[in-house]
Amino acid sequence: FLVTDGVLFAAGSQKLHVVACEGSVAQLKCENGEVISVTSATYGRRDQQTCIAGRPTNQITNVQCSRSSDSVGQSCNGKQSCSITASNSVFGDPCVGTYKYLEVEYKCENPEKKPQSGPTVACEGSVAQLQCDGGKVISVTSATYGRRDQQTCIAGRPTNQITNVQCSRSSDSVGQSCNGKQSCSITASNSVFGDPCVGTYKYLEVEYKCENPEKKPQSGPTVACEGSVAQLQCDGGKVISVTSATYGRRDQQTCIAGRPTNQITNVQCSRSSDSVGQSCNGKQSCSITASNSVFGDPCVGTYKYLEVEYKCENPERKPQNGPTVACEGSVAQLQCDKGEVISVTSATYGRRDQKTCIAGRPTNQITNVQCSRSSDSVGQRCNGKQLCNVEASNSMFGDPCVGTYKYLEVDYICYAFLTG
Repeated sequence: FLVTDGVLFAAGSQKLHVVACEGSVAQLKCENGEVISVTSATYGRRDQQTCIAGRPTNQITNVQCSRSSDSVGQSCNGKQSCSITASNSVFGDPCVGTYKYLEVEYKCENPEKKPQSGPTVACEGSVAQLQCDGGKVISVTSATYGRRDQQTCIAGRPTNQITNVQCSRSSDSVGQSCNGKQSCSITASNSVFGDPCVGTYKYLEVEYKCENPEKKPQSGPTVACEGSVAQLQCDGGKVISVTSATYGRRDQQTCIAGRPTNQITNVQCSRSSDSVGQSCNGKQSCSITASNSVFGDPCVGTYKYLEVEYKCENPERKPQNGPTVACEGSVAQLQCDKGEVISVTSATYGRRDQKTCIAGRPTNQITNVQCSRSSDSVGQRCNGKQLCNVEASNSMFGDPCVGTYKYLEVDYICYAFLTG
C-alpha cells in the first residue's frame, strides 16, 4: 500500500480513509480527473491508538465518543481536493475533555459532466476550497456568509442556532483573494466576514466559474484577509521564491467587506516578514495563515491582510537540503515528487535560536532558546505519504516553554516508492 495526504490506498480498493487529529486539517484528494464522494465521516474518539502522541491518559480514555457528520460531504463531494479542519467549532464537542480526531471514508468517482453545478459551501470554522483544472483560473460570481436555509450545515447544531434564515451578507473579499488563481482557500469565519447574526451557526457559499487566464501570470500580489489563508503555488515543476511579504494595511480598498470604518482607516500599518520565505521558498505549493499569531499585531484594532509577491523558478536539484520550518500557528508542508514518499528523519517543536520566526515578536518571546521538544508524531503522520501538512501548535505538540513563540523544524528525505 501507499499512504499519501493522510489517505490509505489499498490495492484493488476504491475506498479511501483519512484521519486528522483535533486542531489539524484533513485533506481529501482524488487524481486523474475523479472527484470525491464521502461515504462516512465521524468526529470524536473510538480507540486509544489514534492521535495519542503527547496526550495524557485522561484525554484518550473515553472511546465511546463519536459523532457522525454530513457537513464533510456537503463541503467536499464533487471536488478533486478538499480540506476540513478537525475542530469543535466545525463539528461541535461530543465529549468535553477528550482529545478527538476526524475520520473520513470516501471514494474517487468519475464526475458527472456538470462542472461547478452548484455553490461551494463551507460550514463556519471550516475552509472553502475553490479549484480550477486544465490551466483555467477562478472567477468568483457571488459569495455570501450567513444562513439562508435550515438544511445546510446543521449536523449536531441545536434548533436555536439554525432557525434564523434571514441572515446573509454578501462579500467581495472572496473575489479579491481568489480571482485569477487556479486554487484558493477561504476560512468561513466571523473574523473574515464579520458576524451578520450573533448566535446563528453560519456557512459560506461561493459561486464561481473557471475561465481561461489572461496571459499575465503572477501580475500582482497574493492577498489573504486576516483570519484566512494565503496559498502560493507554482506549476510545471517550478518552485516558489518569495520576493516580499507584508502584513498590515496599506489602503482602504483591500479586505474591507463588512468592516466598520474605524477598522480600515489606518493605512500606515505595515510590517515586512521573512517568515513567509522561510516557510515557502523551494516548495511547489505553500499555505500561510494571515493572523496576528503568525506575524504579530502591527496595529491593534485595524483589520489587516497579508500581501505576498513571489516568483516561480526552476528548482535547484538539491531537494530537501535543509529543514522545513513552520512558525507557531502556521502549517508545515512536506512534499515529495510523484513516485516518491516522505521519510521523516527528525522533528522538533520549540525554539533553538533567536533568528527563526522572530518577525514582530517582543524580546521576551524569543529569548529562551533552551526550548526544544522532539516529536515522533510527525513521522507517524507523514511517513509513506507524498504530501503531508502538519500544524505547528501547542495542541499538536504540547507547550515545551510557556510564553515563548515557537516553531516546528522537520528534516525529511524523499525516497522512491516501489510497487510489487
